[in-house]
Amino acid sequence: IDRNVWAGKKLLCFDRKSLAESMRRYTQSSIHHSLTRMKEKKDKQHAKILFKNILGYMGNPRYQAGQEVILARELLQAAVDSEEQRTEIYCQLMKQLTKNPDKTSMAKGWDLVMLCVSTFPPPSVIENHL
Repeated sequence: IDRNVWAGKKLLCFDRKSLAESMRRYTQSSIHHSLTRMKEKKDKQHAKILFKNILGYMGNPRYQAGQEVILARELLQAAVDSEEQRTEIYCQLMKQLTKNPDKTSMAKGWDLVMLCVSTFPPPSVIENHL
C-alpha cells in the first residue's frame, strides 16, 4: 500500500506527511490501518490486533508485555491460517525493526522473525526485502 494512501486512512491527523513517512519505521503506538492491501474489513481489523501482539512481544508494556508466548502463538496461528496475514505480519515486523532505538526490543523482534521463518516462509513478494 502506498504511504500517502495509508496516511490518508487515519481519520484525525494534523501531519499526514510525518504519518506517511512513519509507515515503514518503528513506532511505539498501534497502527490505524493494515500495512498491506486486504480484501476483507475483518482482516484489516485483525491486522491491527496482530500489530499490538508484536508491540507486546517486543516489550511495549501497554500491549500485554509479559505474555510473549500467548502473543507469539496468536501471531503464528494467524499467519498459518491466512496468507494475507502472513504478508502483513512480515511487513509489520520489518516496520518495527527499522530504526528501532531499543536493543532489547530489536532482539525480541528478531526472535519473532526467527519464529515466523521457522513456521512459515515469507511470501515471495517480500522475501528479498527480509
